[in-house]
Amino acid sequence: MKKMEELGREAFGDLLTDPRAMAFWWPRFKRLSEWFLNQLVRGKADISEIRTEVNGEIEISTANGPIILSAKADRIDVMTSRQACIIDYKTGMAPPRIAVTSGYAPQLSLEGVILKLGGFSQLPPLEVEKLAYWKVTGGTPAGEIISFVGTDKMPTAELISAAERGVRNLF
Repeated sequence: MKKMEELGREAFGDLLTDPRAMAFWWPRFKRLSEWFLNQLVRGKADISEIRTEVNGEIEISTANGPIILSAKADRIDVMTSRQACIIDYKTGMAPPRIAVTSGYAPQLSLEGVILKLGGFSQLPPLEVEKLAYWKVTGGTPAGEIISFVGTDKMPTAELISAAERGVRNLF
């Protein structure tokens, strides 16, 4: 935590001389830092590699010709199971669960399509174990994880396949 505070002080710079920033933003930063580091420690045993800000793209054939699907994933964890967890950080509202599972908020699922088809150049093609939004606010609570883990009702692989079919049908 000490290193995180040092990095925070460096990033905040002169803002920390403003009493309003010190009173409002610094405590939020400290709460969020602690929450974030706790999440990393909690998941450490299951994660073999963490990649951040990963660019990817694939070409998808459609009835009207090929399209390029591109994305920048906030974070992709390669799990010890050799599957992946795709994480998107949200400072505001995360889409409602029903919007994700019904295809109205397909961001994570489409990133899963790109990953499954080998479109993230820094990573091999991987199956996706989990999709998750990490809502990070520094408030109370400091953060929240909204996971979309495969279930009998809606397996993660089905969310990703549905997103791929949706893109093909759309075009």
